[in-house]
Amino acid sequence: MNEIILSGSPRQIGFRHGKQLKSEIHRALDYYLDHFHFTSGELKRTAYYFAGVIRDFNPDYIVEMDAIAEGAGVEPYLVYALNSRSELMCSPHGSFEPECSSIGFSGTGLAGQNWDWAKELYPLIAVADIRPDKGPNFITMLEPGMLAKIGMNSQGIGVMLNILPADKPLKGLPVHILLRALLECRDITQARQLLTDHGGGKASHIMVASEDELLSVECSPVQPLWPDINGSFYAHTNHYLCPGQAHSKETFTGSSYRIDTLNKFLKDKPVSADVLEQALNINDGEYPVLRDYTPHSLFGETGTLVTMLLDCRQRKIKIRHGHDSSEPFNKYRVKE
Repeated sequence: MNEIILSGSPRQIGFRHGKQLKSEIHRALDYYLDHFHFTSGELKRTAYYFAGVIRDFNPDYIVEMDAIAEGAGVEPYLVYALNSRSELMCSPHGSFEPECSSIGFSGTGLAGQNWDWAKELYPLIAVADIRPDKGPNFITMLEPGMLAKIGMNSQGIGVMLNILPADKPLKGLPVHILLRALLECRDITQARQLLTDHGGGKASHIMVASEDELLSVECSPVQPLWPDINGSFYAHTNHYLCPGQAHSKETFTGSSYRIDTLNKFLKDKPVSADVLEQALNINDGEYPVLRDYTPHSLFGETGTLVTMLLDCRQRKIKIRHGHDSSEPFNKYRVKE
């Protein structure tokens, strides 16, 4: 797995990102340009639309993305498209592939997830240790060219992601940009307000963990929805848990199966990092939580690319590349 350390201003961070992951960014673009259901003109217009949304939210993110494009030698709109890829693919104009299982243990700072996606992205994934001039340091697992994905910051704020389906155009702040902003939050109160203000216009579930609290928000095309978190653990996959949404769990058998598997396994189990890891390692059944590669008609082979375990109290992250539960985790600690 690629590992990079980025520090400095938004421009410095972006240019070094683009330079160090240049070949990976080009390969990621090759993959996504084959899977975006847009003409080249439509893609450029849509990417610039999202760039405007992002600029209104935080112009420094555009500076960083422009610098990534410069370092990688690509046009800026292509980096905007990478950072909006969920909105471009998970929409009525694109395609949807259920991916990811996430778990949080209430009041413990322990959380984790499997990220399931296309095998072609497997060799391109990076772990970025980002130390900006302003704001918290953070470590994030990301796709090349993206500002962030799942990870944790030096304040003990951890974020996880599950893509959800959409039945309407997604016009809000792109979810990967929202994840980056969450990784810059100093506390759970700031994260909650950010999700309240910007949780609409997308189709994703975001889990936020701190040392003592756990948040779950289903970002729908219309507004953010807040499922209840009851008990010692909370699991989420790729369907809405809040009632009345366009797609229920019955629409996606695999997602329903995985959440039932996790809930049954975790019931009455002690709360511990070992149990969290065991749950994400479940590899049996018709729809396993830890997924081997299987053929998909649209995306090639898909399966679990990364397992990530967070300990927000200790500021420690464990990351395993791939779907082999016998492989060791790489261990990281966020620099405070």
